[in-house]
Amino acid sequence: MAKATFDAAGSQAFAGRLLKTLNDGMLCLMLSVGHRTGLFDAMGDGTPCTSAQLAERAGLNERYVREWLGARVTGPDRPRKGRGPDRRVLPWRRRRAIPRP
Repeated sequence: MAKATFDAAGSQAFAGRLLKTLNDGMLCLMLSVGHRTGLFDAMGDGTPCTSAQLAERAGLNERYVREWLGARVTGPDRPRKGRGPDRRVLPWRRRRAIPRP
């Protein structure tokens, strides 16, 4: 019987696909959280805001909004930096793609 050889490149490619799948799954959950809590609606006017301002607009705890933003900025549809440090804005092109209830 032939001895199997370890395919390092194949293993690395699989690990990369698995990591992307996990990251995309988490981003889907964060999309749902933003939708259900009204965070996307609170960002809807396109005005750059801090996590504290966004939390106030949405009526949520700032700490959790900051965590949500931290997760969202890892994705391809992340909120963009607005004017000033720590300010985020959801561009209108992307706001239109967010489904409405």
